Amino acid sequence: MTRRGLGALAGLLLVIAGAVALAWSQRVGPFAPTQDDAAAAPSAKAPGHVTDGTQPTDAALAAAGRRTSTRDADRPAGAAAAARPTTLRVFVTVNDVPRSGVTVRVRRWDSLEVLATKETDAEGACEFPSTDLPVVEVEAWAAGLCPCGAGNTELERDTNVVRLEMRPGREVVGRVIDAASGAPVAGASVVVDDVEIGPTAADGRFRVSGLEPGVVTEIVADHVGFASRTIQVRAAPPDVAEPPLELALERCAVISGIVRDPDGHPVPFALVGLAADDPSGRLPSPTDDGPLSVQEEAALARRITDWDADVDETRTADNGSFSLEVPTGRSTAWLVAVEHGYGPSRVMQVDVPNAMRPVELRLRPIAGLQIEVVGPRGPCTSASVQLLQAWLPHADVGAHVTFDDLSDEPAWLYVSARRLRPVLRRVVPVPGATTRVTVSLDEGRSVEGQVVDESGAPLADAHVFGGDTEQHAFLPASPGHRVAYSRFPLFAATNSDGRFRLTGLGDGACFLGASARDEHLWSRVRIVVSRRPSVRARFVTATGARFADDISAKVRIQGSATTISMRAGRDESEPCLEFSRIDDGDAVLVAYTPGHAWVTRAFVVRGSTDIDLGTITFQPGIRVVGRVTDRAGRPVGDCDINSTVCGDAAGSDTSDVHGRFVLDDFPPPPFELELYGEHILSARVRVTEVPADGLRLVVTRRGRVRGQVVDADGAPAVERLFYLRRIGADAAAEEKTDPDVDHDDPWQSVVSGPDGRFEQPVEPGTWAVRTDDDEAE
Repeated sequence: MTRRGLGALAGLLLVIAGAVALAWSQRVGPFAPTQDDAAAAPSAKAPGHVTDGTQPTDAALAAAGRRTSTRDADRPAGAAAAARPTTLRVFVTVNDVPRSGVTVRVRRWDSLEVLATKETDAEGACEFPSTDLPVVEVEAWAAGLCPCGAGNTELERDTNVVRLEMRPGREVVGRVIDAASGAPVAGASVVVDDVEIGPTAADGRFRVSGLEPGVVTEIVADHVGFASRTIQVRAAPPDVAEPPLELALERCAVISGIVRDPDGHPVPFALVGLAADDPSGRLPSPTDDGPLSVQEEAALARRITDWDADVDETRTADNGSFSLEVPTGRSTAWLVAVEHGYGPSRVMQVDVPNAMRPVELRLRPIAGLQIEVVGPRGPCTSASVQLLQAWLPHADVGAHVTFDDLSDEPAWLYVSARRLRPVLRRVVPVPGATTRVTVSLDEGRSVEGQVVDESGAPLADAHVFGGDTEQHAFLPASPGHRVAYSRFPLFAATNSDGRFRLTGLGDGACFLGASARDEHLWSRVRIVVSRRPSVRARFVTATGARFADDISAKVRIQGSATTISMRAGRDESEPCLEFSRIDDGDAVLVAYTPGHAWVTRAFVVRGSTDIDLGTITFQPGIRVVGRVTDRAGRPVGDCDINSTVCGDAAGSDTSDVHGRFVLDDFPPPPFELELYGEHILSARVRVTEVPADGLRLVVTRRGRVRGQVVDADGAPAVERLFYLRRIGADAAAEEKTDPDVDHDDPWQSVVSGPDGRFEQPVEPGTWAVRTDDDEAE
């Protein structure tokens, strides 16, 4: 299964045929003989063609519970490659020296079945004859070396030569277990940096030939019936004892089914998408004819214009069947199927715990929609047209836009253009035809006024912009023109008298702002523009040498949510940065450049006087290493460690499976580190010294509370709001252990799901529950 947004799900409909096939065939080491070459090529049993008779077939792998493909599951089966030489040659080097005795194998891109294996000779080379498969994977490993796979950078086009540079590493062993029972998982796939090294043995154990010390390596374990598990490992030096790795897999529920066309025939290679949460959320359904409130319309417009949803995807087999795995913790899933030449199926809601019977997704009759957009002066060529049907987004720009591959289901259509009021409406395409829709955009409500400076003098060529309060809740504090335009698409320029007319506003209240072209003038809400000061700083290294990289710097005003960023070029010996449009208040400048510790300077902005911070010297940074453990001393992986300066992460890393982390380019202590993780309480730690053996950061693991909310009659209470509070919690103590929680209101709000069930991470302890109907705990 792959993880991607809904835009990819819809976009794949347009690239199923030749373009995708060619792109896939050029991805890794394919070698595709011509018909004449194939006839003359030796068979799999011919002399010189070594096969590994111990490798299982796809059927055997499936029977053992392993997947027949660990990646690229949605690659079209008919991928074709351009004609190339009929022999694949592989060269392996270590530190640019040919290495003999390296095991090289060739396998299908869509299977774990190995076609052939060989060992490199004294020149670090081995050769594979032709095969009738257009695309293969080339992988290599040897004891003490990191596994390596062929990719675009290793393949020499049109020669079928793969050059692999392998790195020395330390051997690592591990085990894959069932998270629920602790039992070993035999036959699991284990992938190290995209190289398959499985299957696991009967006791769930596996062995990695080498991991590069100090480098973060990603290891993925996978098995049919389980959710895949990914860990990050930073291997220790060879002389440091390394505990075995352990990957615990959570069991999955399997949703299986079939995709059929409108006449009931199975559809092969159709794309099936699964969402764990309803992507439509609480949005109004286009099937309802009732009017929308101002709030509903604004929320719907925001969702359509900024649509983002994660889906798992798979393609149906030759007989139209499919299967998708869902972690057992999920109670509900939503499915939809799409295929070129048909309309998408209706969205189907599935009860995951009871998904025993195969589901059927029926594609709809194809329908088209042609939208014509006209404005007050005729066709609106700059119109942005967006459509949402079955949580599949479609978008285009122009006065005449056509969407194919729609169904006859109702959909939301949102059309907008600069200086014009946007339109949101329902549309219902007609099956078997192209429905024509005309959308008229008018100027909407207009506002006229004048922009003046502090002295009252009119400002010509100033920019005025605005937006509806429902869609644009806050003006950015210090945007610059581009940011202002992206947040407020309605804008106008003042004339020589400073006057303007802004059109396209809605019927409700609106926000207005203005900025002058020299970018030193800015106003919020009031159309009286004040001059705002600039701050300058020059930067040098400790030795006075030129900078090898750019300098990035940020300014944050205390109490403001906006950070101004700027970058200086690398060709200047003493780069100078200048920030304009600075608001009044206490401010901090933070500057970064690779290989040096970040620097900070505090200053105060008052009035319109420019500020010069003088020359700032970058000092070499230090490396901070350490481990994250829980209170029992067990390592904590997947913990984000960062130092937040000026509201942004100045340096960060994620702990590996052993809890190890490395932070580079830090200033000497003292500094603060913040720790975040899905299964821990966030924490803030002040570091006053860095021990020689590294930092040890201790965090508290979260517990999880699960349950179901029901009404008095026992029926599930859907989307019911209630609250949790830890008994005996002390606000001062809690602030130290979980700084992200609002401790003035210690009640944590929880909302039950579609079946009344809920799952909430909490700190271990005793908790009280309060519903919104209770007046007391």
